[in-house]
Amino acid sequence: YITAMLYGSLTAGKKYYVSVQYAKTINSRYSINHLGMAFSNSLVYNSNPVSGGVFIPSITPNISNAPGTQLNNTSWALMGGCYDATGYEQYITYGNFFSAANTTFSLTNPSGSLIPSNYFFDDFRITPLALNVTASNTICLGSSKTLTTSLICGLPNGVTPTFSWS
Repeated sequence: YITAMLYGSLTAGKKYYVSVQYAKTINSRYSINHLGMAFSNSLVYNSNPVSGGVFIPSITPNISNAPGTQLNNTSWALMGGCYDATGYEQYITYGNFFSAANTTFSLTNPSGSLIPSNYFFDDFRITPLALNVTASNTICLGSSKTLTTSLICGLPNGVTPTFSWS
């Protein structure tokens, strides 16, 4: 898991686009079908010195890869989504939040030297979203105006929201 402390607080009620680039290491034998990102107000893991492992409590990621997608690409790929901030976020953690029993492991490189699935992560971003319109926002009595935006969160690919007032 990768955990980072945020530089500052997210604004409660504000929407953010959160993304990361990932790629499976070439030497990994297996790929998995779950990667995600989880915000928290405290660290969500702690070292377990007895077993030498890391314990992640049962949490649901706020953003994750598309369901049913096996993450077997060794080229950089984007994982991202929208997040509605609560204002209490202090940390973000990246990884697989599912148990081994609920994770699909696929043999993608039989000659790989790394038994578990290993991934590179890069270009972590948390970007505040704002509604930016592409036309004048002045509407005179008796006229109408159609405004469009590039706001993409929660909409299927290729769908552009349109707002109309009269």
